[in-house]
Amino acid sequence: MSNESPSIRSRLVTPSRWTVAVGIVLAGVLASGCVQVSAAAVDTASPATQSDTPGPVASAALTTYSNDQIAFVYPVNWTAGNPQVANLVSRVVVELATIPVGTPCLSPCPPRAVLTPDTLIVDVQITGNSRLGSGPPFADQSPVVVNGVKSSFERRPGIPANRIDEVLHWSIPANDPQFYFEVYAYIQGPDLDELEAQVGAMVDSFVMK
Repeated sequence: MSNESPSIRSRLVTPSRWTVAVGIVLAGVLASGCVQVSAAAVDTASPATQSDTPGPVASAALTTYSNDQIAFVYPVNWTAGNPQVANLVSRVVVELATIPVGTPCLSPCPPRAVLTPDTLIVDVQITGNSRLGSGPPFADQSPVVVNGVKSSFERRPGIPANRIDEVLHWSIPANDPQFYFEVYAYIQGPDLDELEAQVGAMVDSFVMK
């Protein structure tokens, strides 16, 4: 399977309704010069409604996650949580999922849940550089651009114990050069391309503050 970022590969096919919706919301954010945050979405996220039937087709409705460092949009039927998990160099910012999950650990590590067909878990965390200038893009990962920022992407093997078919990993510099964001997406198919496109569109909507 290609190591290209899903957002790059998705440009070769007709965009889904959800991808178009992300573009419309992101355009509004950039045009207004500020981030429009949904109710109860400051350093948290509004509650989401999980579909009764698991599947890859996300709701066209979007909500916004925002804190003092980053903002992005994601489907309202992804459940969002703010676990208080941290160590000396990293902290989980928000965890998004289409299934119930336990307390996450700092990635890279398997999430504390077993995926079912066409479900996903996405961890967004912030990590400190060991020294200034040591952050992404990293030489051992594929170079990508996330909303104008030079970043890195890699596709990792699945985790059979958690029924995870693949792991997608982005490293994206924060505005503060001492830190960078990492996104870990844990996915089970069979509709991997559609799920990848949804996560890639979310990453492409990142706005650094």
